[in-house]
Amino acid sequence: MAAHAVLGLIHGGVAYVPWGDDEFINWLRAAKQLYLARWDFLPHIQFSLPSYPQAWPTLLALPSIMLGRFSEDMASVLPFALHVAFLGVLFDFAGALSNRRTAWVLVLFGLTVEITWKLLPLNLMSEQPQIYAVAAVFVLCLWAELGKPCQRRSLLLAAGMVTAHAYLIKSAALLLVPALMVVVGWPLVVGWRQWRCRMGTVATEALLALGPFTVVWFAWSRLAGDGDHCATSLDNYLSASGVRHLLADTSALSAYVRASLEYYASYKVPLSVATGLGLAFGLAATVTRKVTVATLVYALLYHVVLFWSYQTCPDSFNFFLSSLQRYILVPLRVLHVLGLILLFHALLPRVPFPSRRFGTVLVAAAALLAAGQVWFLHRGLVEIRQRINGGEFAAIGQAIKASEEPLRRVVASWNGRPRVLQMARFAYAYPLYPTYHYLMNADGRTLPFAYCLATGEGEVVRLDALVPNDCVGTTLEQELAATDIVWPLSLSPPMIDKLRPWLDQGCPMDLSGQLLVRRGDAFTCGPP
Repeated sequence: MAAHAVLGLIHGGVAYVPWGDDEFINWLRAAKQLYLARWDFLPHIQFSLPSYPQAWPTLLALPSIMLGRFSEDMASVLPFALHVAFLGVLFDFAGALSNRRTAWVLVLFGLTVEITWKLLPLNLMSEQPQIYAVAAVFVLCLWAELGKPCQRRSLLLAAGMVTAHAYLIKSAALLLVPALMVVVGWPLVVGWRQWRCRMGTVATEALLALGPFTVVWFAWSRLAGDGDHCATSLDNYLSASGVRHLLADTSALSAYVRASLEYYASYKVPLSVATGLGLAFGLAATVTRKVTVATLVYALLYHVVLFWSYQTCPDSFNFFLSSLQRYILVPLRVLHVLGLILLFHALLPRVPFPSRRFGTVLVAAAALLAAGQVWFLHRGLVEIRQRINGGEFAAIGQAIKASEEPLRRVVASWNGRPRVLQMARFAYAYPLYPTYHYLMNADGRTLPFAYCLATGEGEVVRLDALVPNDCVGTTLEQELAATDIVWPLSLSPPMIDKLRPWLDQGCPMDLSGQLLVRRGDAFTCGPP
């Protein structure tokens, strides 16, 4: 956190450029609307699925309190803070079982090989906080097994509270429930002959580990109700029609398994090999076996349920194998965390160094790894500010944000509510989402102008609008005739050809960064 603060000052502050429609549609839009509504969950707030747990956009809105306005820059600090919190749990766990120097090496080495991806997350998607929470649950469970007996119940309660937190971020955390049942119910399996003697302890630990989640799940199910979308209803997943669809195409399972294995075979293979070795050690040792089995149960169920979701709940955003790599990285990274911990736990007692020399080696390794993380943190701050790898998504978003203030000035001076035609050389209507996010009114519902978007890369130009009737024409020429302000972000040659006859003679050849304002039958050009 200290390095983040210092580097942020060096960079002139933390700046975050969102990119990709998922960030705007599912997370930032609702977060900004919640902030503007002061966390009153009003009907107009556009959660992607209203009955889905809403903790992540709610959390993204909270840091903006310190600025008094909604800030994507402040929101970007939250996943970093959650990552540091998880690393703190990992450090305390390693320190309790060994010493602080070993703990530093474990944490910094894990960061170097990216067991939980980069120290500074580069996006605001929900997968990263999900990884931190799920991995923290298993680390706490392992700590309960390896730590002091007097700490066991408090650690299981902490695991239960993190499980509840994980569920409110993403409902996939439901799969932690059977994993925790393995952890607390293990004594009944291995010592089933004495089950009456052990039932009291198992029931108490089950209450601690599963109680917080049960309370949160019940409260949310009563507040949100059953959604009208299959992704938010267990009944829909288990419906007869869903099961029939699941069994309709037997080749889908092989395609799913093949795609998953192909990606796993290309992603951090040395780390996965080390993870496999660590999990093998974990299964071999009696004291770590139950948590290792629980982690494998979670990973297996995750893959099964993901396939079930693809087959029983297909739609425009959940079509077969869509976002597969992003989804299956969640259980893989959780396995990486547990595998690395188990490997360290198995190998450290076998290290043949004298204690003093080994301590010196640990200090040197920690210093080297820490210096590397400072450099990676610097590169991450540069990336989220400049989006060097963000491509046209980042460029469009930055162009919209750069034009926000001048466009607001023009609109404020207009007599009435002007019609704005935004033009972008883009394959689909992506600019709708950052435009609505950056320019929504203080009510969190509307824009200060009637907004029509024209997109296209070739001869065909498509018109789209967030509000019905904001596009009055069916062709670009008809829309230009009815428009008060033209807002060109980027233009294809056909767009330029259709726009040029409407411009006065003072307009430059390059219209990027211009706001074209109607004066009579033509549009005048000027800097934004």
